[in-house]
Amino acid sequence: MSKFTEGPWKLRGNNIGVADVSETQSYGMLINIASVDEFDLASDWQANANLIAAAPDMYNVLERLIEQVATDPYYEDIIERVLAKARGET
Repeated sequence: MSKFTEGPWKLRGNNIGVADVSETQSYGMLINIASVDEFDLASDWQANANLIAAAPDMYNVLERLIEQVATDPYYEDIIERVLAKARGET
């Protein structure tokens, strides 16, 4: 997943980012990757933020899973399309 911001990604409020826990940031400053406007989709913003924060982990699972389902073209095709979408190729 070298094209993406290395994680793990964390969710703080409506901001998603990587927590910098280096010696200079002992309290874990959040390096912001994305934000979800909690006022636009009042009932959905938390679910959307959780989904975005989980994206790197889900991508990694799909990359590993495709090796397991390579004998089934149906699932292999679906996973390949999802990964391509995540990479911005579609």
